[in-house]
Amino acid sequence: MNSSTLLDDEHRNRLERELSELFRQSVSIDPSLHKSLGDASVTVCKMDYRRSSDNGRQWVQQTAIVFEAADLELPLFAMWPRPTGVLGSIASTLLTMENLDFADTPEFQERYCVFGWAKEATEILFSPELRAALSEREGLSIRGHRRLLVISRDQQVLAVENEIDDFVHEAIPLLSLFRQGEAALDALPDVSRKATAQEMLRTTASMGGLAGNLLHNSLQRQLAKTQLSPDELEQFVRSPVPRDIPRGLARQVVGENGMLIVVGILFLIVGLVVGGGTVLLTKGNERWIGMLFLVLFPLIGGSMAGFTFRYRRRKQRLLREGLLAEGTVKSVMYTGMQVNNDLAHCAVIEYLADGTPHSTTSYLYRESAEKARQFAESSTPVRILIDPADSTHILLLDTLTTIVPD
Repeated sequence: MNSSTLLDDEHRNRLERELSELFRQSVSIDPSLHKSLGDASVTVCKMDYRRSSDNGRQWVQQTAIVFEAADLELPLFAMWPRPTGVLGSIASTLLTMENLDFADTPEFQERYCVFGWAKEATEILFSPELRAALSEREGLSIRGHRRLLVISRDQQVLAVENEIDDFVHEAIPLLSLFRQGEAALDALPDVSRKATAQEMLRTTASMGGLAGNLLHNSLQRQLAKTQLSPDELEQFVRSPVPRDIPRGLARQVVGENGMLIVVGILFLIVGLVVGGGTVLLTKGNERWIGMLFLVLFPLIGGSMAGFTFRYRRRKQRLLREGLLAEGTVKSVMYTGMQVNNDLAHCAVIEYLADGTPHSTTSYLYRESAEKARQFAESSTPVRILIDPADSTHILLLDTLTTIVPD
C-alpha cells in the first residue's frame, strides 16, 4: 500500500454522497484511514445509515472498506451472506432478493446471495476465481457500482487497530479479482452494464418468492405510471404551443396529486356544514367546538386544495406553453434529505431568458439526478422549458426518465 493521507472535507462529502446513492439511504462516514493504492484508493471508515427492517427503521453501524478507482465501471450489484438454519432457509426462499445462480461454485452458492440488475454483466464480473476467493471468506457484504466498491461485515464495528489491519489485508486481494472481472467485461462491449426497464421487469419476474413478486408488481406499476418513450419526448419538444402532454410526462412532472383537491374541498364542506350547524343549533361550550370546525377544517381544506391546484396549474402551464431553450447544469449536490424514500439532489442550472442570465435550482431524484450530474461533468448543454409567467420556473427535459419500448 502506498502513502497514507487525510481525507479532506471535499472528498469526504463526495464519498458520503456516492455511498448514499449506492445504499439508497443517507450515509455518513467517520474515516479512520485513507491510502492510495496505485491508481486507486482505499478508505477505511465507520459507516452509519438507517435501513428498513421487520421492526421498522434499523440503525446500521459498521466498519467498511471503500475502494475507489477512476478506471472502474462496475455494474450495480449487491452480495450478502446467505441466511442459515431452518428459519434462514425459509426466509431466503420467501424474502431474499437474489437473482443470480452460481451452481457451478456450490461453496460460494451456499455462503452468499448475489443480486444485479444487469444479470449477464454481474455474472461475468463474479468470475470463478473471485467466487473461489469469496468462498474462503465468511460474512462479507459487498456492494459496487461504477467506480465504487464497498466491503463490510453487517453491523460489525472494528475498533482495534489489528482487527482493522486484518480486515484490510483480507479485502485488498478481492479488488484485483473484481478488476479482472471488469476487464473481462471490457472485452465484451455488447454486454450492457446497465439494465433497461424491460430487463428489470424480466429480472424481477424470474426471481420468484414473496420479495420477487412484490418487487415485480411495484416496478410494473411504477413504470406503467411514468412510461415515456424517447420518441414521445422528442415529438412533445417539437410540438407548437399549446402542446399536448403525454400521459407518462404528465405523471412525471405534474404527479398524481389531483385527489388532494377533492380531499381539500371535502374538508372545506365538512367544516362549513358541521361547524356552521353546531354554532347555530347549540349553546355553551359546544358552540366553541363548532367554531373550531368552522375555522380549522375550511382553513386546512382550502389550503390543501388551493396549493395543489396552483402547483398543478403551474406545471401544466410549463409543459403546454413553456419556452424551449438551452441551459448548463453547473453542479448537482446531494441534499442529505429523502422524499418518499428517494434521495433528493439539488441541481444548479444557468440559462438565458429574454436575453437575461438566470440561475435557479431544481430538485432531482434517482435517474434524473444521475443524468444531470453527467451533464454537469461534461459541460454539455441541456434542453429546458421556461415558464412564460415565471422565468425562474424551469424543467430539465433531458433528465426525464424515458423508456425504450420492446
